[in-house]
Amino acid sequence: SKIWGAIIASLPLTSVLAITWLYYETGDKVITADLASSILFMVLPSLAFFIVFPFLMRRDYGFAVSLISSSGVTALLYATVTSLMAKP
Repeated sequence: SKIWGAIIASLPLTSVLAITWLYYETGDKVITADLASSILFMVLPSLAFFIVFPFLMRRDYGFAVSLISSSGVTALLYATVTSLMAKP
């Protein structure tokens, strides 16, 4: 069923691998926790992709236009969140 495909696709495999690798390379719990927190803040803007893409597809925009537009919105939000996180 498509729900199982969605569950598998939504698993944070890259994040789990990065967190595990960082912890075993450094053994530092604080640095590892900081990475996990940073990932959380970057997940939030990435959700925009999954809102904009189906919205455009359901309104009969082409696949490429929907993909590029939703990726652009996501990139802008990444830039915004990154700049907000960099401010003291």
